[in-house]
Amino acid sequence: MERLWLSEARHLSRVEGEPPAPEPDEVVIRVAACGVCGTDLHIVKGESRVHLPLVLGHEFGGTVSDVGRNVSGLASGDRAVVDPNIVCHACPQCRAGRINLCENLSAIGVDRDGGMSDYCLVPQRQTYLVPKGFPWQGLALVEPLSCVLHGIDLARPRAGERVALVGAGAIGLFFVQLLRGWAGDLAVSEPNPDRRSRAARFGASPIEPAAEGRFDLVIEASGTTGGFVDAIRFVRRGGRVLQFGVAPIGATAAVSPNEIYSKELTIVGSYVNPFTLQRAIDLLATGAIDYQAVDIRFFRLAEFEEAFEAAAAGRYGKVVFRMGGTV
Repeated sequence: MERLWLSEARHLSRVEGEPPAPEPDEVVIRVAACGVCGTDLHIVKGESRVHLPLVLGHEFGGTVSDVGRNVSGLASGDRAVVDPNIVCHACPQCRAGRINLCENLSAIGVDRDGGMSDYCLVPQRQTYLVPKGFPWQGLALVEPLSCVLHGIDLARPRAGERVALVGAGAIGLFFVQLLRGWAGDLAVSEPNPDRRSRAARFGASPIEPAAEGRFDLVIEASGTTGGFVDAIRFVRRGGRVLQFGVAPIGATAAVSPNEIYSKELTIVGSYVNPFTLQRAIDLLATGAIDYQAVDIRFFRLAEFEEAFEAAAAGRYGKVVFRMGGTV
């Protein structure tokens, strides 16, 4: 089988290996599609937490090809997606219901081999079946959409509010699609004209230069320090900022504490996807989220250098690897 192997920062290569055999409580997924996330870009550059060496990829799904002897409810041939975040269910955070803040959290594609491979070994409890007719292209979008849903839950948008998005990549487009029925005014700050155009199809207008202090809710989805500074600038007094984008570890932003104080701002972080993955499956399965509007560009693993360069440049809405398990 083929897989993308990260031996150390900036050393990514395509290697051959044998398909894995499952332990009693594990499942082997023949991967159909795996997305390239901003976190993957940070990992490759040495800007994010990771246990090396390993196979990258945490946005994926495919077909069950083998199961361990203790596995029930799954069989070879079933189609499934994977929740990459493995929690202990025993620490104080887990017992308080905050499983995304698990003190022993580990992630597929970060702490153990991920989905940029023809086959991936995962614990059964991390798999979710998808319904018949679920588009294979959407298998790589379930995990990022589930994270967006957690962000929406935390942001608590109210009908008629003025909402701004900083960043209109795939994540920004998911937010736009989910918010368009709620926001009285929906706007995006995005330097890429193609991304602005895609957001405009769902009613999001470009942010005007005079937008300072205009919005009730601002969602930072670019993962840049400048994006966070802009979010603070765009939000009105008494407003809310959701920090969703993943910035490099150690990156800092120059923000005035007095501005946060005097505007009485609420700033909330959003981390991964507790209890939202099934909702993401349902939204994609019913067509409530238009995955085709994201402008997905598919690559084979042999094209990984071009794929990562395209993802870093923001050339497409979403870069996804298409593997041999396409269904």
